[in-house]
Amino acid sequence: WWSAIARPAARAMLGIRTSATVLLFGALGGDKNPGKGADLLYSALEKVPTRSGLSSNSGDLDILTFGGQPGIKRVGPHVVRSVGVLDDEGLRAHYSAADVTVVPSRVESFGQTASESMACGTPVAAFRTGGLTDIVHDGVNGRLAEPFSTESLAEAIMWVLSSPERHKALCEAARATSSRWDPRVVAKRYLALFDEILSS
Repeated sequence: WWSAIARPAARAMLGIRTSATVLLFGALGGDKNPGKGADLLYSALEKVPTRSGLSSNSGDLDILTFGGQPGIKRVGPHVVRSVGVLDDEGLRAHYSAADVTVVPSRVESFGQTASESMACGTPVAAFRTGGLTDIVHDGVNGRLAEPFSTESLAEAIMWVLSSPERHKALCEAARATSSRWDPRVVAKRYLALFDEILSS
């Protein structure tokens, strides 16, 4: 099961500035997968300032994506850097280095990226849709935006990032609530269900 790397250590591994505020998005196919809503994220980013309240230093917002071709593009006032396809260790490092993972999916039966991010201690901003409503507890371990409002998504992102004290609590809750998706926990629930069915 996924586990966190201390954020400063993860950033050192990846060459990310400790003073940056890091927003992460990822999907199979990167921003070319329409169901994962990268276009909605990009529209929302045009409403998000380039600085946040998380850092007392520069606080510049670094936007990283994974799952597609490596490269750099500009979205409104922001530079978006695609780091390409990552293996599990690369994913773990990026989840741990991020301050927020955004999951702007139009369709999401479960929300694997959200659950993996939370297991690494990083809160999630997502739309209130599909399986994401089971993973993201609004105001507890992340923030849910109204589907599929880019203005609401921008507000959700800024809400997660606007208060260092709140962000710390969100990170702690993300890690704590992720334990319900640990495969060992899920396997025990399945076994208990099978035992109940067989004994009835």
